[in-house]
Amino acid sequence: NHTTGEIRVDTGTLLVPTLTNLSSDTLTGGTYFITGALELNYAGGSLVTNAASITLNGTISALLNEHGANSLGSLATNSGTLSLLGGRTLSSSVTTFTNTGIVSIGDGTAGSTLTIAGRYVQTTGTTTVANLSVLAPTASTATIQGGLLDGSGTVNGPLATSGSGTVEDNGTTGPLMLGNGYSGTGV
Repeated sequence: NHTTGEIRVDTGTLLVPTLTNLSSDTLTGGTYFITGALELNYAGGSLVTNAASITLNGTISALLNEHGANSLGSLATNSGTLSLLGGRTLSSSVTTFTNTGIVSIGDGTAGSTLTIAGRYVQTTGTTTVANLSVLAPTASTATIQGGLLDGSGTVNGPLATSGSGTVEDNGTTGPLMLGNGYSGTGV
């Protein structure tokens, strides 16, 4: 939609050959609601920084590069909004994923998962892990240095807070489950 800056892909694949808010490996703005597949044509093929609003809804939803491959496998920084809904699983191979925006994992009815090969670090912003969903930093710790981690899902791996980082459960659908210990100052 040219007036709202939204691209919505409900089914099939939409190819966008030129997108002005995609520069190198950074998506700088707009709203992308993807149930099908969105294919963006850009050099490099991997999105490293998200400063837009991306929603992946459903197990087959995909943000692809010009070769039809997953463009989010190297996502390292989120300063926008990243939402995984409807059972969507996203894995990033980075050693550190940094959130300063909003990360929402799951919708409370179908479990979704965000897997990071290394550390998950939040310095500001919010991370919500909904019921049945998982935040999984596989090789290290989820560290909340600022902002809020909340929900009623599961954080696999150790969780640490420092500074102004806060952890809360959602309460209505159950507690936030910590899969491998907690250390820090926020509760």
